[in-house]
Amino acid sequence: VDEVLENKTLTEDEKQKLIREIYEDGKFSLSNFVVWLDEYTNTLANKKSLSDRNWERLIGRNMYNVVKGLESRVAANMVALNPGSWLTNFIPLTQAWGEVSSADMLRGMWSTLRNYKAPDGIVDQSAFLTNRRGSDALVRTWSQEASATLAKPMEWIDQFTSGAIVRAKYNQNLRRGMSEAAAMADADAFAAGVIADRSKGSMPTIFNRSNPLTKVFTQFQLEVNNQFSYLFKDIPKDLRDKGLGALTMALLKFFLGAWLYNEVYEKLIGRRPALDPIGILNDTVGDLSGWEVPNALDLGAGLVTGDMPSFQTKAKGGYGTVAGLAKNVAEELPFFGGLIGGGRVPISSAMPDWENVGKAVFNDDWSAKKRWSTLGKEALDPLAYLALPFGGGQVKKVWQGAEAVAKGGSYSVDAQGNDILQYPVYNDTVGEEVGNTARAMIFGKNSLPTATAWVESGFDTYNKKQTAVYQQMNGAGVSDRDAHKLLNDLQGAKPATGESATTAKKRVLLESGISEDGKMLAYFGLLVSGDQEAVDKKRDEVAAVLATGLDFDEWLDFDIRTAGLKSEKDGPGKKDKVLDVISGMKVNWRQKDALYLAAGYSEKTLDDTPWYYDRYRLPAP
Repeated sequence: VDEVLENKTLTEDEKQKLIREIYEDGKFSLSNFVVWLDEYTNTLANKKSLSDRNWERLIGRNMYNVVKGLESRVAANMVALNPGSWLTNFIPLTQAWGEVSSADMLRGMWSTLRNYKAPDGIVDQSAFLTNRRGSDALVRTWSQEASATLAKPMEWIDQFTSGAIVRAKYNQNLRRGMSEAAAMADADAFAAGVIADRSKGSMPTIFNRSNPLTKVFTQFQLEVNNQFSYLFKDIPKDLRDKGLGALTMALLKFFLGAWLYNEVYEKLIGRRPALDPIGILNDTVGDLSGWEVPNALDLGAGLVTGDMPSFQTKAKGGYGTVAGLAKNVAEELPFFGGLIGGGRVPISSAMPDWENVGKAVFNDDWSAKKRWSTLGKEALDPLAYLALPFGGGQVKKVWQGAEAVAKGGSYSVDAQGNDILQYPVYNDTVGEEVGNTARAMIFGKNSLPTATAWVESGFDTYNKKQTAVYQQMNGAGVSDRDAHKLLNDLQGAKPATGESATTAKKRVLLESGISEDGKMLAYFGLLVSGDQEAVDKKRDEVAAVLATGLDFDEWLDFDIRTAGLKSEKDGPGKKDKVLDVISGMKVNWRQKDALYLAAGYSEKTLDDTPWYYDRYRLPAP
């Protein structure tokens, strides 16, 4: 524009025309800067956000108090008494490791621990750490005071994490020759970028909005949003002068640290709260190929004990793989991920599943028991996080965890109103039951190992028959672990060439190490086709066989060997083949008779069987 104005060869009209074209075609930077600056200064001046003004006009100024009260109530119920939430405050340590050496990180953590005994003055020197401790209200209600007290462990972990990161970066800066003042200023800026600075004026302006629509997306999302900013903006900016190799190493350490943290957290609590590209890649490969790396702790234990965990998982095909990848990525996104179960403290825990609510109200195929069970379950979440003044989330975990251990598993209800087993809880020894009870009540029932396996299987739930057989086997003395393993093995049985799926399952049952009573329960409950009358008939046939002294394994072996027999054209018939099987068995003639009848042949034809002479103790011709 200046060049046009200074061009003396142009008329005024020509200059104005050119200037208009420049403004029409020009590319502007920071076009929203003035709007942002206005919003930012409003925050500093304690004025309301411009985005909240229309809400204020719609429902009045009382909106601010209502939303603030709801936000505080949900936070108190999700954080107070909740160790799972507390432990997420260790995540920044894994992220800071990307740019800070391992030695400096360890030294920073050790110095922070020593500071509790003998203060080192770092907190007074660090503006970030001073701001991080914030201030306490002069007056609190009893519930606010109790909530703050019960959430102290989360605050202690945060102070340890922030202190360790500042000290680690400060020590690294001093080693590189920076002055103390410069080293501390850089350490403060680094920690604010890694952890997310909550001091006044440091948060993105969207987190200062109070309207209910925005709060649903922003609560518990500051740190989630910040880790993307740190990953995609801060790390590349900090290392741009050190080359591609330094950037690659920093990102690798970031990803590796997040993966290791998630492996431990998942083993303990059953979730993966940290941004974890390695974990997502492992899940995606598993969904596509059916093979994935098991949990690192299980793998380490397997290397020590020799009982290696399986690398095999359930393949989900192309569509399932893409859907799983999309869900895993979406759960990591700020603002939206928390609504679908992702993030460090997922806000979805406090919200009902509206799809399930709709099905419970309008699905005519569901029984009344299924409808009320679903509505009760979905109503429990908002009640747990809104009805109580604090600790509601942990109260829900205690109740659900104790119930699952007492019942021997987590149960749901199918559309017909039958109880169905989602996953069992192994209570085979007193020590195991005590450990499961403590773990489920502290971290929730989904922290149990069988719950993790259930999630990884794609939430495969047992049907009515399988659930009944599992409970019957428990009643017959089969351990929870053995009964669960058998049902899983039956589900995963793969037929050999020319073998039916049912025969493959019978072979799995025969090779299992459970008791005869347990095998019989699984056989009649799952492997005999037909209605109850057909099952009862087969039960009588087998009982007649066992009454002759044969055991159930011998019957099952006979059943398997004769299952696929068919008549051949111009060759032996099916009956001839069955007779050959029976004749080759080392059993007496009474047992052979019982097997012959159980195979479905008439009692009138017994005299035509090859063991006719055995029956009448006659010499063979």
